[in-house]
Amino acid sequence: MSASLGDVAALAKVSKSTVSRYLNDGYVSSDKRERIRAAIESLGYVANRNARLLRSNKLNSIALFVPTVEHPFFSCLADRVEKFLYERGVRMILVSSAGDIAKEKEMIDMVGEKMVSGCIVVTHNLIPNLPENAPIVTIDRHFGPTIPCITSDNYEASLRALEYLYESGCRHIGFIGGRPLVPSEVNARLAAYLDFCRKYQLMPVYSYETFDHGQEYEVAKAFLQANPNLDSVFCGSDLLAYSVYQLTPKSLILSRFKIISFDGITEKLFSYVRLTSVAQDVTALAKMAVEVLLDRLAGKPTKEKYVIPTRFIRGETA
Repeated sequence: MSASLGDVAALAKVSKSTVSRYLNDGYVSSDKRERIRAAIESLGYVANRNARLLRSNKLNSIALFVPTVEHPFFSCLADRVEKFLYERGVRMILVSSAGDIAKEKEMIDMVGEKMVSGCIVVTHNLIPNLPENAPIVTIDRHFGPTIPCITSDNYEASLRALEYLYESGCRHIGFIGGRPLVPSEVNARLAAYLDFCRKYQLMPVYSYETFDHGQEYEVAKAFLQANPNLDSVFCGSDLLAYSVYQLTPKSLILSRFKIISFDGITEKLFSYVRLTSVAQDVTALAKMAVEVLLDRLAGKPTKEKYVIPTRFIRGETA
């Protein structure tokens, strides 16, 4: 396992913030500077990954684009990305764009003007005319073969969840998801559902429309009212699944009606119900996004796509 900023701080007997200032050429007293230098050399910290950028202050801040910080997945992602950037002595600028492409384009322009070193992007907008070597990585979104995409095993994980419902006796399985406005790995969740229905000759019943975050309850309500004969629903997000749970008589949950969500990050928010979920590894997604972006900034080769495995968590709803 590679050394962390905390390891360097511990060995040098200084705080993490002092190490961060050193890496960014901020003021650090001569004795502490020498201890940090020796600790970095001893541990090999960052020397094999972007050290030159960090020490020369060419890498000073990274922008993270999210559609909204009010959504649990995006707020969790922002927390993890900030943690991993901080450990590398890099500041994070959070852009909660609310779908405002002008705001996102302004930040992209700042990258071109070297005011921001790079971007990690989760957006509902397709940003045009990106250079092939742009210092950008995305979460789930596809901006072209030269822009790395970090994602979960959406298709395979969705199939496993659906097979679980089938093995539990469900035969009238619905699907609810939010349709992205840009090419996205999220679409693989619906693709898995449709392939699953074909495999077992089941009638597909699904809602896959574009809607704003915060409208999950209304979307779930309309879907359930239009399809009263379902015995289970696979939901493309925790918030959709929780909305279905709210709308379903509790006496039916598990005994006659099952719910599975995709995301699996809201256990702390919904402490009174543990959703059965496909749980994305948000920590691993964030870490990979940071590492791939730093590699890109260092001129190292990167791949078109990086896939992080999910876990299936058995809760109280399926």
